Amino acid sequence: MTEIVYISTNLGTSCKECEQWIDGSQDFEGSVNHYLIEHSYKIEHIGSETIDGPDGKPWLTTVAVLSK
Repeated sequence: MTEIVYISTNLGTSCKECEQWIDGSQDFEGSVNHYLIEHSYKIEHIGSETIDGPDGKPWLTTVAVLSK
């Protein structure tokens, strides 16, 4: 593993490889597929993560960890 990428339904960021905007909050599946198809990453983990929401209450998000 030389590169690790974290995608969340709570985050948007640019692709580490090509600078394309990756927005897991709007298109989680498309964001994951971008790395899998365009850059040959592999899935290490897909699951959930609990974070503090804007109101301070727990907020459940979906996350993916990909590697190359």
